[in-house]
Amino acid sequence: MPEALAGAYISQHLALLRPNRTLVTAAWLALALWAEESQRQLDEARYGGTKQQLSLDDIRQVRIRMPSLAVQRRVTEALLLEMQHIRRIEHLRTRQISFLLERRRAIVNAAVSGDIGIPGPRP
Repeated sequence: MPEALAGAYISQHLALLRPNRTLVTAAWLALALWAEESQRQLDEARYGGTKQQLSLDDIRQVRIRMPSLAVQRRVTEALLLEMQHIRRIEHLRTRQISFLLERRRAIVNAAVSGDIGIPGPRP
């Protein structure tokens, strides 16, 4: 375990996956398990009422696509770059929304306090 994780807690809600690295890259496996098809399989396997859970066998049974390692690396690199781009756009969008909300508050405050004129018919 890396020193940075010293003091971390492990619970029953984690599963350690040790992929055969001659068949799959860790990044491909992570992205594949995050994919809609894998999530659907995991949703179907969940059991329990209030607190749903999965068994290790349920996780073992998830079927993912396994292209060649070269394809896995190319696709993973492209997906990670695209995800980084999306995160950047989301960050900019959040900043823009905050800016617009602040501007709206300032305009409303200025209108209520009489600091700006409201256009309309002149006497």
